[in-house]
Amino acid sequence: MPLDKDPLLRIEDPYWFKVMPGQEDAEKFSVLILPVVAVLESYQPDSVYFRGYHEHVKLSGMDGKSVYRAQLFEKSQNDTIKPPYDLDDDQALMSYLTSDSVKRYILIENIIQGETIFMP
Repeated sequence: MPLDKDPLLRIEDPYWFKVMPGQEDAEKFSVLILPVVAVLESYQPDSVYFRGYHEHVKLSGMDGKSVYRAQLFEKSQNDTIKPPYDLDDDQALMSYLTSDSVKRYILIENIIQGETIFMP
């Protein structure tokens, strides 16, 4: 499980925020946003490890930029997933497949917490 020390895919100003639904029975979740400088065809990110979660990432647009985004639905602490490398609270590990189908990882650091969004 190789970790890229100097990946070509550049993540710029990553952040996450909590979403609190207005309905009592709705699920609370967080969103991890990983803005990229440029989308690279040779990198096909598939998932991310962040704060005990392991979720798929999707490429989308936000504020005119390309971002990889993951929704992290709250679950019990018993379901915490251990990543292949140790991570601090402000770090994530994104996995991707190379053009020859080898799984590799990118360490994303300095992820800041944004303001919580309260839904009506």
